[in-house]
Amino acid sequence: MKKSHLLIFIVSIFLSGCAGSPASIMTASPGQLRSMETLDLINAWSVTGSENARMELNRRQVFSAQEWELIKRHQVAIGMSKAALYASQGFPNGGRTITEAGVTLKGFFYRTQTVYLINDKVVRIERFR
Repeated sequence: MKKSHLLIFIVSIFLSGCAGSPASIMTASPGQLRSMETLDLINAWSVTGSENARMELNRRQVFSAQEWELIKRHQVAIGMSKAALYASQGFPNGGRTITEAGVTLKGFFYRTQTVYLINDKVVRIERFR
């Protein structure tokens, strides 16, 4: 095996065991899950479909029933929470902050749309054509 391939292999093994990684969440005990950050659980669920992450997110009541339905369909809707947006679409590619009529909107860029939030709630969706 080439040295570069061996290094990549070793680093990937190391990272897969890091606390909060999708792989570690899949094998975590309920007690360990309770101590994990919500964003790590969201990432694990969206990347791997981890049942452990889903159950802990449900226990914490992070998403409403309506948000779970949107998340499962990878859709975004007005009124959706920032956490549900991340679970549905993944983490954004970038963002910007704009002010319109004295109101500050946070825009998050995704591959096919920009989603704007006020107070961590979706208020506007601009889809690209």
